[in-house]
Amino acid sequence: MAMLKVDGIHVYYGSIHAVKGVSFEVGEGEIVTLIGANGAGKSTLFRILTGELEADEGEVVIAKNRRLGLISQIPVYPEGYTVDDLMASGEAMEFITARKYEGYNVQAEEAIPGWPDQEDLRVNMSLPKFDVSSDLELSDALKALGVTDVFDRDASDFTPLGVEIDGPVYLSQAQHAARVTIDEEGCTAASYVDLMLVGDALPPDEVVDFTLDRPFLFVIRSENIPLFIGVVNQM
Repeated sequence: MAMLKVDGIHVYYGSIHAVKGVSFEVGEGEIVTLIGANGAGKSTLFRILTGELEADEGEVVIAKNRRLGLISQIPVYPEGYTVDDLMASGEAMEFITARKYEGYNVQAEEAIPGWPDQEDLRVNMSLPKFDVSSDLELSDALKALGVTDVFDRDASDFTPLGVEIDGPVYLSQAQHAARVTIDEEGCTAASYVDLMLVGDALPPDEVVDFTLDRPFLFVIRSENIPLFIGVVNQM
């Protein structure tokens, strides 16, 4: 006995024929998988099965005293649910860190899933201008991941880096800062990590105040190689 019968389903979006004559039956106890390329109309078909969307042609018949349920791929959140709540739940990070396209792990010999149910669309997006920044202390997070020796005066060892240092040196602080700005000119983003090394050497007796209160040139470099050079004219 068929629990679900789908007969000749057609769906049109203007000139686009989204679902073309789909027909199938699902018997009692059967497990059926629907496979199709991105944009093939899988989500549209499920919306028809649940009654959320009406087909242009065809018929869906559900057995008597049976009902069909669907877990939406677009979750509905309760009233008052904030962005912070979403981030804390892990759903947002799972989406952010997922691959856009399906891949394959050669070593593990298994497929790596991409974003589900993708479609190629033209999107007219509108968003406000914004300028957001963050300043995070990473020491506790690094220690929680097992990076502990570099924070320990007696256990830290930087000699593998090829740096000769007199006396013990260890990390006292790991600071990460980032800034993202979006306006009519586009998107600008920057970030840096500041690692504070301390040792047993006494600080010099002489202290000099260095205040930049006029136009100046700045250089950010690594290993004596300039990475960024700029001029600040407005104080």
